[in-house]
Amino acid sequence: MIVVPGRGVAAAGAVGAAGDGSVAGAAGDAVFVGIAGAVCAGTRAAALEATRGDAVMCAITAPASGAATSDSAKASARVRGARKGVTGAASDPAEDANPIAARCDAGAHTVKKAVQIGGVRALGSLLPSRSVMIPRYTPQDFAELWSTRRRYETWLDVELAACEAMEHAGTVPAGTAAAVRPFRDRLDPDQIDEIERTTRHDVIAFLTHVEKLAGEPARWLHRGMTSSDVLDSSLAIVLRDATDKLIARTDAVLTAFAKRVEEHRATPMIGRSHGIHAEPTTFGVALAGHYAELLRGRRALVEARRVIAVGKIAGAVGTYAHLTPAIEAEALGALGLAPETVATQIVPRDRHAALHLACALVAAAVERFATNVRHWQRTELTEAEEAFQKGQKGSSAMPHKRNPVLSENLCGLARVVRAAAVPALENVALWHERDISHSSVERMLTPDATATLAFMLDRTRGLVEGLVVYPENLRKNLERTNGLWASEGVLLALVGTGLGRQDAYVLVQRNAMRAFHGEGLFRDFLVGDEDIRARLSAATIDAQFDLAHALAHTGTIVDRALAEGRAELGGGAA
Repeated sequence: MIVVPGRGVAAAGAVGAAGDGSVAGAAGDAVFVGIAGAVCAGTRAAALEATRGDAVMCAITAPASGAATSDSAKASARVRGARKGVTGAASDPAEDANPIAARCDAGAHTVKKAVQIGGVRALGSLLPSRSVMIPRYTPQDFAELWSTRRRYETWLDVELAACEAMEHAGTVPAGTAAAVRPFRDRLDPDQIDEIERTTRHDVIAFLTHVEKLAGEPARWLHRGMTSSDVLDSSLAIVLRDATDKLIARTDAVLTAFAKRVEEHRATPMIGRSHGIHAEPTTFGVALAGHYAELLRGRRALVEARRVIAVGKIAGAVGTYAHLTPAIEAEALGALGLAPETVATQIVPRDRHAALHLACALVAAAVERFATNVRHWQRTELTEAEEAFQKGQKGSSAMPHKRNPVLSENLCGLARVVRAAAVPALENVALWHERDISHSSVERMLTPDATATLAFMLDRTRGLVEGLVVYPENLRKNLERTNGLWASEGVLLALVGTGLGRQDAYVLVQRNAMRAFHGEGLFRDFLVGDEDIRARLSAATIDAQFDLAHALAHTGTIVDRALAEGRAELGGGAA
């Protein structure tokens, strides 16, 4: 629990939601929401810092007597913007220029909605339930998807679907679900949390609250069910919807890649292995490799979506002791889920691990592209770079800097998404018909990993679309080693004359090393080598330096990659 101390204007009933979802009243001129045990101080300056920190949801400041500092005025402006309905009212022009990176967008939106609902206390119902998601890396649709309010609404959806199936089976009075459904919009997460402090059981607290709202008909809810029937089925719904959002974002990135692949399908560049010049390729082929890898990641997401869209309404250990498979099938079908093949008290966690592994693969694909952008943007290469917006700054000390900050950010976030895969795998091996050791892990990592990947995909799309490519520098770097890229062609030409491969290798290498050390052009050394000229004419040597020959099949590679995309996604992504 976080208690927010302060001074000046009191903010009675304000919410301070810690990682455990607890609530504390606050008094003072700074009221803000901390995540995962963040320590919050009640001063205007601290409120400003809170808006800039990665461990804070949002900041609210109210002016007390006396003149406000410039920092507090900025923080207050953010909240005033939210109250007026202007989300993301950031004072930093760079943040305004890049809405995805704006640090307070989701926080300001949450404040606005809380005010509309009925004051600061309502903030608690809009925050992610027991997660460590932060707005800087959380798209708004994922903040809503993982919100406490959405969580309880989905729980009730599961209960009502089961209730209706039981009505049809004659085990519950007809009209029960219809009598309870109108109370869905009146679910109060704060009241449920208050009840849970006594019950120390979230589903019982939820059912108690629903019974208080709906009265006698609600007593028929949850008949023959166990908590995990509700928890796992509702989690399946949210994860299914989250995966749909991730697939849609992946499609948008693939579409952006396809356009850039076509644009640069014939733009020559040097290929590198171990970071060292190898042989020519095209920038289009390089991008096509990223396109194909992300397409494979999409397939993993699609399969994970099928695997995760599974629930259970089968009772305490999955044996339908007080239910039937028919009731389960009808209820889950109404929710868009399939029944678990063999349930215990829970849906087996290999399904959830599969989703996390798919997310990790997509994050890794993004990271590989971002890593290449960072290399291409290095000063000594300058082959491609992130778009640099007007007014953007690269360094507080060095005005000349243009850093690949978006790509570096993506590489860092990939570690977060990937890190969730191992705990997800560790959640698979539970005791007997289940234990609860997986629960705390999922409440933290699952919202974080999915929301972070969504942010990464949004950012990657913008990075691909805005990538600035320098064909002249690509060509200059290709020629930088004085034609050394042709060495394999010369080697094979010598072998073709009957010379042993290793003997040919020695002849080519001794001339390549002279060119490597800058003594002259590789071709000139080859033509002047009597041992080589005894076997190869000048025209044959020249033919090995034909760039068109080296790149003759690159168009086929590009076409093959884009054809796979068209086959799976239609014309929009290829």
